[in-house]
Amino acid sequence: MQELCLTIRVLTPMFLAGADGKTAELRASSIKGMLRFWWRAQNGNMPLDKLKQQEGEIFGAAGDEDGRRSRFSLAVEEAGVKVAQDPLPMHKEIVRRSNGRSFPVNLLDYLAYGTYEWDRAQKRNILVRQYIAPDTTFRLVVRLWDEGKNGEIPGELVKALRAFCLFGTLGAKARNGYGSFKVVRVEGPEKMKQEVAAMVPGREIMENLCTFDGLPSFSAFCKGAGLFRTKSKYKSWDVCLAELARTYREARLSLEKRHEYGRRQYLGAPIVTSEKQESLLDRHAKPYFLRVHEEEGGYAGYILYLPSQYLPPVYHPRLGIDQEKFPAMDAEREGHDRNFLAVCRDMNEKFARKLEVVFWERF
Repeated sequence: MQELCLTIRVLTPMFLAGADGKTAELRASSIKGMLRFWWRAQNGNMPLDKLKQQEGEIFGAAGDEDGRRSRFSLAVEEAGVKVAQDPLPMHKEIVRRSNGRSFPVNLLDYLAYGTYEWDRAQKRNILVRQYIAPDTTFRLVVRLWDEGKNGEIPGELVKALRAFCLFGTLGAKARNGYGSFKVVRVEGPEKMKQEVAAMVPGREIMENLCTFDGLPSFSAFCKGAGLFRTKSKYKSWDVCLAELARTYREARLSLEKRHEYGRRQYLGAPIVTSEKQESLLDRHAKPYFLRVHEEEGGYAGYILYLPSQYLPPVYHPRLGIDQEKFPAMDAEREGHDRNFLAVCRDMNEKFARKLEVVFWERF
């Protein structure tokens, strides 16, 4: 058995919870789930049956006939985890609502929507979820049960760990930049130290990942992917994340007029207003991944765009697609795919004006 140990420092509030969904808790199972995600994101060109088979061989699979054990295990070693439920730092954006009146909105609350409730007495948002506070440090221990050739860590696991450390976040609101972290130390095989430690996303990394010419059926690296970075570095994580929030929010609101949702629904579903659902799907995660990195000179913010089909040919009950209400017609699916890509292209154009383009080859 071989071990790899990553010492990780939390950069932004990490809404990672236990069984009740509110009490902050570091969970190895959540990290393993993210490793699965980032492994899949690098294999968008693979047929789904082959993808499922290889994923099971690496991460394990449930089932009586095809069940198998994972090739590795994860353990989290804590040493004084800092848990908090304090209000998020205030970064006001003045927003015009109606009747000529303007109201301030905290940009960090905007990204954390769903983790708080409005307190009428105090006239402010009150967090209903705990979070693991920035500057918390923990160790992630990877133990290999089934090593590759010459006792090396299997290459596919290396790929998953590498992408997770570059682009991944943990917990609720992870795609909005919460749960960002930094790997401060790697103990284990020398090659892994070089692969994982002190890395930041760059054009060469994206070029190596984005070789697939097609459009994946799920969010994955391909030639249409994009990576954008703040032009400046910031003195603190919250200033950096607030700048990402401002950029994303302005781009999203520019897509169409207020009270119109035909385009914005493609960025994430559901959209519910006045107890009425305005989106086609009951659930669809946005194709953007916000992330804060601590680099030399301060904190830099990144937005990663991973394209996909909007409605894959196979029905996914998780997305709330009702087969009777939404027939599986190729022309209709392709129309939604075109709309989805057009909305993302407009978003990316807005990002390109406000942020530095690290990588983006337009479809």
